[in-house]
Amino acid sequence: METSDAIYDEHLSNEIREDAFEFLQFSLKFGGFTYNESQLHDRIINIHTYHDIKCIPQDDFLFFWRPSLVYSIFGREKYFSCDLNKPSSITHILVQPLFLDKKELIMDRIISTESYLYEVMKLRFTRKLVTYLYGGMPYIKPYLRLIQELDVINRETISIRVEKRDGSNILDELGERKRNFREEFPELFVSRDYGDRFKAEVNPFHIPDGIDNEVHSRAIHHEVKHFLKEIKNDPHHSLNTQSFLT
Repeated sequence: METSDAIYDEHLSNEIREDAFEFLQFSLKFGGFTYNESQLHDRIINIHTYHDIKCIPQDDFLFFWRPSLVYSIFGREKYFSCDLNKPSSITHILVQPLFLDKKELIMDRIISTESYLYEVMKLRFTRKLVTYLYGGMPYIKPYLRLIQELDVINRETISIRVEKRDGSNILDELGERKRNFREEFPELFVSRDYGDRFKAEVNPFHIPDGIDNEVHSRAIHHEVKHFLKEIKNDPHHSLNTQSFLT
């Protein structure tokens, strides 16, 4: 029996898929990724159903960008409602380098509760990390323009690995805490209007959604490991990593 997720969508225009290709291609070039442009175009232009995205395997180059393909091709509502959204008791909060001096405030408002365990780790806000986190999203062009203007690429920052002590889902409540933070400190959310369809916005910190928590956590973990290798041979670099897992 064919499910609704696998039914061919005759109303899905080529223009939408061409836009999705352009968003991801632009992102990959920014991140310095090596890929076959013709093959990438063919694969995206041949996406006809949500199932075509959902079934992309973990060892596939496109796996990291399944969430952004869902968003750019099928829209915001599908992005938040599809079954790629998974509950999790663990996530990573990435502090934007521009707001590293606000880390104590962010930690106080977002994770100051007895029900959380957390670990603070250092990493760099690299082009590859940016591409893994935001690549392929419809707002990517103005976003990349803004972060380059703010000169935050490759700057050091922190990621906070957060875990719910009782093993229950942490993502919804962190999302609510982020909304409360925005209401309390709107001046910390930097936005620019470049005349694009989407405004550019840099948030003080990044919290994944249920759909991208797995791939974003993997990307952050990779950058943390890379940073540790970078400083291993630099005795003058202060790590100052804190663990609060007990």
